[in-house]
Order: sequence, then structure tokens, then C-alpha cells
Amino acid sequence: MLHITGALSGSDPVRSAIVIARGTLSEPGAYGPSGIYRRQLRDAMLTVIVPEETSVANLQDNTGYYEGRVVRVNGGIVTRDTSAVLVDRLGSGGVPQPAARQVKLRWTADDTALLAQLNSAPGGKVRFGQVQIEGYWHNGTLIALAIRPVSP
Repeated sequence: MLHITGALSGSDPVRSAIVIARGTLSEPGAYGPSGIYRRQLRDAMLTVIVPEETSVANLQDNTGYYEGRVVRVNGGIVTRDTSAVLVDRLGSGGVPQPAARQVKLRWTADDTALLAQLNSAPGGKVRFGQVQIEGYWHNGTLIALAIRPVSP
């Protein structure tokens, strides 16, 4: 049993941690509940990665410092189809406030559970809301590993 409970973030019922997993990948087979996994990690060793708290402005101003780091950032997400940005100040209707700072966001846009919790702009194609993102900063883009809606 791997003990990472103290490193979990989020709220019940969903809590998570970012880890680096090391071990030996098994031969192809049927593993897990009802054999749904083709492989399993044996002799697993998990190293918890604690995200560094920062802001959209800090990411923009210190791109080199954050390169390759896992960060936690609060802001407003604005997404349409498969593109998204994270802004530091989100206005009404999902429009970034004047002079708002923003960074490009890469994430899985088919996260229907998250999309259902975001506001919808007129027409329904643009979704927006306040979120907390844990992600990996690479080449000026925040690669989302976890996104949680937050109250403004």
C-alpha cells in the first residue's frame, strides 16, 4: 500500500496528488477490476510533486523560472472548442477585464464534468468560470493536470 493520503488536495469525494510513478510495467494481460487494464505497474514507488503556488502574472513575467515546474494557479478560464486561456481577471459574461493578463492553457476539452460546472456565454459555445489549475509550465503554455472550479 502506498501512503500519499497526507499529500492529497481537493475536497471529498475527489482528492488527488501529482506523482512521479516508478516501477516495472507488467506484461500485457487483464488487470484491475474486471480485468479492464492491459498492464499494471509493479513494485511501484511514488514521489509526490507539490505544486508551487503562483499567479498568471508571475507565469508571464518569469517564464524561464517556471519552465518545467508544476504550479498551482487561480484564475478565470475561458474556453471554446479545444482552445482555452487562463486570465487573472475575468469580467462578466466571460470577457477578460481590460488589461487582464493571460496565458495559453492546454487541457482535455472533453471534460464534460468540468464544462457542466462552468458558465455558458450566450450561444453556448464559450464556457467560463473561476478555477484552480495544477499544471506543468512548458514553453509559455500551462499544461493542465487538474482543474477544479472555485467560487469567486
